[in-house]
This record gives sequence, C-alpha cells and structure tokens, in this order.
Amino acid sequence: MDSGIRSKLERWLRQQILVQEDERGRCKRIALCHVVSGKLGQEIASFKVPSKSLEDDYFGETISAIDTSIVDDAEPLGGVQTYVVFPYFEGSSKPGSRFTIREVSTSVEDPESIESEPATKTGLLSQLMRHNEANARTSALALGTILNTLRTTNQRQADTIEKLLTDRQANFDTMEKLRSDETERSLLMKREEASEKFKTDMMEKFTLLLPVVVNKIAGKNLLPGKTGTETVIQGLFESIDQEQLTKLQTIMRPEQIAAMLEIFQSLQAAEEERKKANGSGVKAN
Repeated sequence: MDSGIRSKLERWLRQQILVQEDERGRCKRIALCHVVSGKLGQEIASFKVPSKSLEDDYFGETISAIDTSIVDDAEPLGGVQTYVVFPYFEGSSKPGSRFTIREVSTSVEDPESIESEPATKTGLLSQLMRHNEANARTSALALGTILNTLRTTNQRQADTIEKLLTDRQANFDTMEKLRSDETERSLLMKREEASEKFKTDMMEKFTLLLPVVVNKIAGKNLLPGKTGTETVIQGLFESIDQEQLTKLQTIMRPEQIAAMLEIFQSLQAAEEERKKANGSGVKAN
C-alpha cells in the first residue's frame, strides 16, 4: 500500500471512529472484506475499536495490520484484487460507508487466478471492437498499398507493351519496304536480262540474215553466208529447247528423229566447210 492510500485510509478511519453520531453510536469494530467478481466476499480480518481513549499509534498500527492482511490474501490469488473496509457501529446492525482498496499482486500471474474485477461482457465487447477497428484500418491500408502497387505495375507493363507493339510495327514496315525494294530490284534485273537477251538474239539474227539479204538484192553471192533455207532450218533447230526436244522424242517416230538428226548434221558439216573455206581465203590474201 503506497503512502497516498495510507493517508486517505487514516483520514477515513479518524472520520469513522472519532466522529460519533447519536443514531449509529460509537464505532465498535473495523471489518476487511474481499470482493470477488464484483460481489462482496468473506470477511478476512476484523479489528476492534477500544472503548477507552485511543493511543496515538492506534491508527498507524491498524493501517499496517490492514495492509498486511491484504497482502497475505492477495499474493496467493494473483492478479488485481479488490478489498473494502467497513465500519460497524453499536447502534446499527448494518455497516457504514466503505473504503475501497485495490491490490496488485507481485507474484507470477496464474491463468486460473480469481480476480476481484474480471473482464465484463461490455469490456470484452469494447476491446473486441477496438481490435476489429484496428484490423480494419490495417487491412484498408494494406489493400490501398497493394492496389497502388498493382496500378503502378499495370501502367508500367502497359507502357512496355505499347512500346513493343510500336517497335514491332516499325520492324514490319521496314521488312515490307525491304521486300518491296527486293521485288523492284528483281524486276529491274529481269528487265535488263530480257533486254540484253533481246539485243543478243537480234544481233545473231541480223548476222545470219545479212548475207542472205545482201546476196538476194544483188542477185549474186557478194557475201559468204548461208542460204535462206539453211538459215531458216538452223534457226528452227536452235530455237528448240530441251523440254521441246524431249516432247518431240516422245511423239516422233524413230525414222523421223533420224531424218531430223541427219539434216542437223548436214547443216553442221556445211557450216564447218564454210568456215574452213573462209579461213583458206584469208590466209591466201
């Protein structure tokens, strides 16, 4: 019991013992009771008040005795224990005004200890509501943080996807342009090849037909060269490609193929003789 409680208790005792009223009479004893679960329990100590004059140290000794009784009773119980001090008077069977003392046990708390003021339904409900409110606030803050994180992540992913789509479209455009340029280059090359082939074919035909035309106009052989019939036949043979030759072999009879080879070989032999004759004339000159 601290000094503040002792001072209040001493003033209360002096008020009950020294101040006498006609209706209740003199205070005959002081009782100390234990309160259990909000209800008055058994009486654990009683202190008689002398009828004669009180000594100077009476109040101090009585307060010390009350304190000792409270400590001895509260230590085994543990927790917070409540005690009340009642005055009993000679002229009344009922006690007077009470003085309440709360004692906190310093011993190890026992989970099965009997407290004077256990938790009530209202207190437990209030505590539970406070816990629920704290959990709700914590959950709301956590949810807000999670939503902000998801929003930031989604925005970052959306920006990344948009950039990737833009780059992919740019790559497609570049590929299409390169493919188009390649097609144009291929067409230009084919056009150049066709033009070159046309020029080569025209030059060959001109070279073949020039002696024939000149000799025809002059009425005599001014330029050595093939006859018109030889030129036409040689041009016919030279225009036949491998695929046409294969088809001819399938549709022509063997004697027709032999006759065609004979004509071709005769033309080649005449061409060789003509080249030899032209070579001899050049040497003689």
